[in-house]
Amino acid sequence: MYPELQIARVEQATQAIPMERWCGGSRSGSCAHPHHQVVPFRCLPGEFVSEALLVPEGCRFLHQERMDQCESSTRRHQEAQEACSSQGLILHGSGMLLPCGSDRFRVEYVCCPPPGTPDPSGTAVGDPSTRSWPPGSRVEGAEDEEEEESFPQPVDDYFVEPPQAEEEEEEERV
Repeated sequence: MYPELQIARVEQATQAIPMERWCGGSRSGSCAHPHHQVVPFRCLPGEFVSEALLVPEGCRFLHQERMDQCESSTRRHQEAQEACSSQGLILHGSGMLLPCGSDRFRVEYVCCPPPGTPDPSGTAVGDPSTRSWPPGSRVEGAEDEEEEESFPQPVDDYFVEPPQAEEEEEEERV
């Protein structure tokens, strides 16, 4: 249909979109179901480039380990959901890692904790997600940390003697 575009592959969208006033081929003029959801496809010309997946804070970026297998877009989405739920997480997004055939893909995906659930993976001391707001208030179960963060203090060099003067004083004492 579009030979100048050199369509290399066709990809199904990850989310359905609403179709308002959908009559589904009804020729009577009345629609039994005026609202309909469809999952569109898009034609992708040129060489394959993997889309970047956004990884929100507290979420994990994963990919399919079985690189010898190629699955359909429906199956890859199902596998990503299963992988996330096996870790107590929910699927936030998925994308094609590598195309490996007609409508066959290897998958990458992002898993996130369910809303309102703290990240079970554990966080490092000093991780902003372990701190509470406002600063100075304590998080229950948090390890003792310094009350104030150690930021470099500004130096007023008007009152600081040059380093050479300190070295000369030490030499005089010896």
